[in-house]
Amino acid sequence: VRATQRGYVSYASISAYGYGNALFLTHPDGNMSVYAHLDQFKGKVADYILKKQYEQKSFEINLEFSSEQFPISQGDTIGFVGNTGGSAGPHLHFEIRDSSNEALNPLKFNFDEIKDDLPPVVQKIALKTLNINSRINGKYGRVEYFLLRNGNDYFLPMPIHVKGKIGIETLAFDRMNFSGFRCGINQIEMLTDSEKIFSQKIDKVNFFETSDIVALMNYQTLKTRGLRFRRSTALTPIAKPFDYEIDGNVLSLQVRMCAAKSKIVIYEKGTAVAVDPTYEGNGLQVFLINLKKIIPDSAQACNGMIHFNIADEISPKTEHTFYSDWADIRFHKNSLYDTLYLHFVKEEKNGSEVFSIGRTTEPLNDTIEVTFKQLKQDINNSKTAVYHTEGKVNEYVGGHWEDGKMKFTTTELGDFVLLKDSIPPSIYRIYCNSLNARFRIRDNLSGIEKYEATINGEWLLMKYDYKTGILQSERIDKTKPLKGDFELKVTDRSGNENSYKQKIL
Repeated sequence: VRATQRGYVSYASISAYGYGNALFLTHPDGNMSVYAHLDQFKGKVADYILKKQYEQKSFEINLEFSSEQFPISQGDTIGFVGNTGGSAGPHLHFEIRDSSNEALNPLKFNFDEIKDDLPPVVQKIALKTLNINSRINGKYGRVEYFLLRNGNDYFLPMPIHVKGKIGIETLAFDRMNFSGFRCGINQIEMLTDSEKIFSQKIDKVNFFETSDIVALMNYQTLKTRGLRFRRSTALTPIAKPFDYEIDGNVLSLQVRMCAAKSKIVIYEKGTAVAVDPTYEGNGLQVFLINLKKIIPDSAQACNGMIHFNIADEISPKTEHTFYSDWADIRFHKNSLYDTLYLHFVKEEKNGSEVFSIGRTTEPLNDTIEVTFKQLKQDINNSKTAVYHTEGKVNEYVGGHWEDGKMKFTTTELGDFVLLKDSIPPSIYRIYCNSLNARFRIRDNLSGIEKYEATINGEWLLMKYDYKTGILQSERIDKTKPLKGDFELKVTDRSGNENSYKQKIL
């Protein structure tokens, strides 16, 4: 990896996560170039970083440098391509940032090595009703359409009849010469009868606002299908006698038809209201309920009862605390992007209490604070923590006990469980000799919190790759072999510890 232009190394970051091994170079024009996921650094700065790691007794480290410490000429080798941090494969993550630390579009700098004369590819568009009176081909909801292509032009194979306020979203990607990767779209315009009604151009990325990308995307299709549509919310196929979805201020209830024009009865705080279907078709009845007028507890249809479990209406841009018998939830002013109709229920599943707070397809802009109350006595201990659960995956959230209550913060809505982790991490020796020590460490639930290796009681640097669980030693003095009493201690997030000891001859 070579420097794009002259300047100096202004910052270095080493982490097991994120950018991994990263160097930041500041240049005379005030811009900064960033080189991330490096396998290793090159030159005097590499020696300096290693020295500081030993001084601070830490693999992860952040260092700032003056302009005189490590000057760089254009074309100097500063490191080697790697797979460190949150990388899915060996590559160079490269950025150009301005003096405000905003990432710029690198294609604007006309690098000879980068060729891009290929147009974007548009795969689908989706239309979505934006209020209770809107319709697409006579129906409420969201519909995706494949497009036909003629050269660089795309068109729909048939006319679409719409009524009311309709949103349009696009599934598209950009291509580059000599690359198999799919890149993002940085500019989009929408015209109606040759009149521009919407445009968006992204030439800068503010790192303090990157989480706002979910406000521009269809968050539900991203979470459930991995597709990066822009805006709207996807409807899921109805596989049960009835199903419902909340989109904006509209609750859309789909019921398998028992008899034509049959009504449902909606209950709100004990009051019953009979409701006619908004429309029928394909064996389904669709009932659209304006949540600004009524927030139903449940509905009785001809084929059963459905409970909506909507506990509260929470507006964005306001401080709000929701109180209940088993949980209190505090929303900050910037926690929400849009009004949240809080799905809230506690259920018993597979011997564990599952606490449902909102849905995973509803994004948060900032953290919320949650307190679980009235919990089972046998789970109140230091080995028990909160986990966000999706399918068979339990992701550690943490939390702490206070007066028999579990308190935690989260940036995701969805299902939460309390799980006990009393099993220490595993340590597998790959090799441990006078030249190198290499291990694989794993934890069955809460995850690795910390690790430390010593040789004859002196700290030994172990580089960590969380993706593989590999720990690899690096000596500060390459002429001095590893000899004597070696010890490795590994601790998980629940405080369980394991150790490995060996005398290296």
